[in-house]
Amino acid sequence: MAPDTRAYSLQELAKNAAAIGVVVPTGKSQVHWNSAKGEEWVALPNGRNPMIYRDDEFTVVEAILGLRQGQSITVRGVGGTVRDVHMDYEGQIDWQLGIQYLVFLREEDTPTLEGFERAWTVEIIGQGALPGDEERFTNAAGVKVNRSDLSELATVAAP
Repeated sequence: MAPDTRAYSLQELAKNAAAIGVVVPTGKSQVHWNSAKGEEWVALPNGRNPMIYRDDEFTVVEAILGLRQGQSITVRGVGGTVRDVHMDYEGQIDWQLGIQYLVFLREEDTPTLEGFERAWTVEIIGQGALPGDEERFTNAAGVKVNRSDLSELATVAAP
C-alpha cells in the first residue's frame, strides 16, 4: 500500500492532529506481528492482510497540543523484520537518534488478530513527522516550520 502522495499543508496537518509536539527518539523500539500472541502471518478477521508493526519510544521535549513535556510516548509504524520475514511500507519514517522531530499524531485503532489496539500514529505517513535542525523543521513534501513559530500551531489545530 502506498502512502497518500499529495503534499499536505501545515494547516491540514495541524487541523487533523490529536496531538502535536517536538519529540526525540529514545532508541527503544519493538518490532512485532499484529497479534498479541505473536503468531506469524495470520489473516485478520476483517479480511485485512497481516502486518508487522514497529513501536518506537520518544520523549516529548516540547508539548504543543495533547502531550506533556517530559512525557514518554510510543508511536506505531508499519514495517520491520520479525525473525525471517521483512516488511517495508513506503513512506515510513526512519527515526534518527539525536534528531528532534515535530510530529503531528493521531490516535488510531490499529488492526490486530484480536480486534484493534489503540496507538499513536503519525498523521499522513511520512508527512506528519518533520525532522529539525537548530532553526526549522522540514518534511519530505517541503513543509517548513520555524522553531520560533511552534506556539502558533495550537491555534491552527482543531479544538
